[in-house]
Formats: sequence, structure tokens, C-alpha cells
Amino acid sequence: MPSYVAPSGSASRHFVTTPYRPDKAGVLRPEWPESCPDHVPGEEGCDLERSHLRDRKTGPCFALTVLCCRIHERGFTLYPLGHVPYGRQRVAPVDLEGRATGVPGRPLHWRWTLFDAALDAADVLPWDRASEGGSRWWWSTQGRVLWRCLELVGVAPGQELDLRHRLAEALAVNTLVMLEGVAAIGAQPGYRSRGQAVVDVLEAIPRHGLLDRVLRAGWLAGHWGPPLRWELELGVLRPLAFSSSGTDPPR
Repeated sequence: MPSYVAPSGSASRHFVTTPYRPDKAGVLRPEWPESCPDHVPGEEGCDLERSHLRDRKTGPCFALTVLCCRIHERGFTLYPLGHVPYGRQRVAPVDLEGRATGVPGRPLHWRWTLFDAALDAADVLPWDRASEGGSRWWWSTQGRVLWRCLELVGVAPGQELDLRHRLAEALAVNTLVMLEGVAAIGAQPGYRSRGQAVVDVLEAIPRHGLLDRVLRAGWLAGHWGPPLRWELELGVLRPLAFSSSGTDPPR
């Protein structure tokens, strides 16, 4: 199970997500935005061209398109819906159209997302401390990724209450679910209680708008930068780093 590792400074940079769809040959191609993250409405338009393709062995496991804006002299990657910079797994159980997978009306299936470490912890499945021939599932990695999961869903010990409220609003989850998880961790410390606290929040997140909610929460928690989504119908890069109530993002 690969881990998610965000390098220092990544949480301040905007990144662009867009649908990838198969062409006639079955190769996944992105919808091109008409502007770059540096564009300001009302100012000169962008001049975009393809710079190169980034091969990926993890994450979406297909080449990602990198664009270059001649006007603003910057390059940026087009990430498939459900993926983030430096991520090796989907951040939510969604398809390449950004739609929640699984059967409507049934619980979401979070397996094979960045929350794998928490799911295994809740099921008392510790990753390897030692393994002949090596392993991708190391105990130290599980602990590191589990902590990021705790932060993202608002149950990390020591998080400020104001941040928990913001995360609860972003995920459309009652803050009480988070506080109960924190209390359970305090009452019985260990990786199992931490994993279960994460799972309890995941199970409370509504299916509608799932991807936007997780992307917004990850930005609030400092895991990645402000996400932008290309909206073909509107012809705009829509910022997702806002609360569901429409209030401004935190400074």
C-alpha cells in the first residue's frame, strides 16, 4: 500500500484537476482548461500549450499532461479527478469523472484510497515490521499515513477546535462525530482506536459532492494546496478551497 507524502511547501500551491477521458484509441486524454492558475479574470487571457507528459507508475498509473502558459511563464500538471500532487492513491472512492463509485444508498467503499492505512488499523491489520524480500506495507509507513488520515478528517489529537469545525463543515459531518473519535483515542490509545475514529468520520461523509469535500478538507488540513477544477460548461477554473456555506477560506 503506497503512502501519501506531501513535500514541504506543497500546501501553498494551487493545482488543477480535470476529467480524463479515453480517445478513439482508448488513451486517456484530459480536458484542457483555457487558463492557468495564475490567470486573473478581466486580465489578458492565457496562451497554453502542452509541455510534456509525466509517466506515472503509481496513482492514476497513466501519463499526466503538463501544460505551459506563455503569458504567465509557468507550467502546471493536469491531475485526474480524485488525485492530488505527490499522491499515490485516490483521495476518495470516485471515478475519473469525479463521481462516487459503488451503489447509491449503500456505504461508500474507501478501500484503495489514501485511507487504506486507517482501514487496516481499524480492522487490526498491522503492516509489516519485517519481511523477507522486502515489503510495501511497513509499520512505520502505516503510522505516518494514519496520522495524515487523522488530520484530514479532524480526529488528530491536539488539533484546534476551530479547525475541527472547519473540517466538519467541509466534510458535511457533525463535529460531534469527530469529538467522539478524539475521546475514544484518548480513552484507549493505539493504532486500532485511531483507525476506527477515521473510519467513523468517513462513514458519515455524504455521497453527494464527495470529492470536493475531501479535497477541501485536505487543503484545510495542510496536505495539499488549494484545488482548482476545470469546468468545461462554465469555461472557468473553479476554486474548491471554500466552505460549503460559501464563506471565505481561512487566512
